[in-house]
Amino acid sequence: ISKKDCTQYKEEMSKILSEMEQNQNNASFMYSLNTDKKIQEDYVKKLWNSSETIDYFLEPNVLDENKKLKIDPDTNKPYEFSKAVCKIGHALHMKNKVFYDLIWRDDCKRIFRDLGWKNPRVPQSMYICKNAKLGSAVEAHRDATFLYNPSDDNILTFDDNNDPKKHSPQKTNDQENSNPGNNILGMWLALDDANLQNGCLWAVKGSHNSRIPRRVYRNKTNDAMTEEGKDETYPENFWSPLEVSAGDLVLIHGDRKSTR
Repeated sequence: ISKKDCTQYKEEMSKILSEMEQNQNNASFMYSLNTDKKIQEDYVKKLWNSSETIDYFLEPNVLDENKKLKIDPDTNKPYEFSKAVCKIGHALHMKNKVFYDLIWRDDCKRIFRDLGWKNPRVPQSMYICKNAKLGSAVEAHRDATFLYNPSDDNILTFDDNNDPKKHSPQKTNDQENSNPGNNILGMWLALDDANLQNGCLWAVKGSHNSRIPRRVYRNKTNDAMTEEGKDETYPENFWSPLEVSAGDLVLIHGDRKSTR
């Protein structure tokens, strides 16, 4: 997209953050999960609710023991609210006209047509801030660990008379061996230059060819997240930086191991 478009989206987010600052309640708005059960439950509830609205999540360690923004040592004043926010999500594509028009623009639709996708859906959208000094690293992960999406297409096989027949996907070895990451595509749009100096994407080449080792999902009571499995660890020399300019779009396979 153009530099003018980048400016438009950043200005729109500034308006959203200004409105949020007027209505903030920091008590349970920590970005990272806390060991305190009540804080954890509040965070998870906020996370689930954000799937159908626009909400903010603070950077870790920006609040003091009184749930107020900590003092910025450079200014001796509390951190600015907009600088303490880590991300905003997860229904920008549903609840804001400017971001709706971005996500549903013809350029985006054409990508999926060129890739041969049929009836793609948008499960979430978010704006990641990465403010100087406070922007925290995101742990290495696969998107499909959290957005698990195995194919539900019926698989065509043949009977003894060589006639086609369909089987339930759950009962076929083909489906059991399918990779849910194949059915997820992350679209990461840089609104500023992202490079080694200010923190760009990193990824492991070829990691999308392996099975997803870990899943994270809601527990049965919907008040916490449950994990199964464990991510593998790649040596540092396996990682490649993905430096981009403002306006560039990075497409991320759902099973690609990456960090931001």
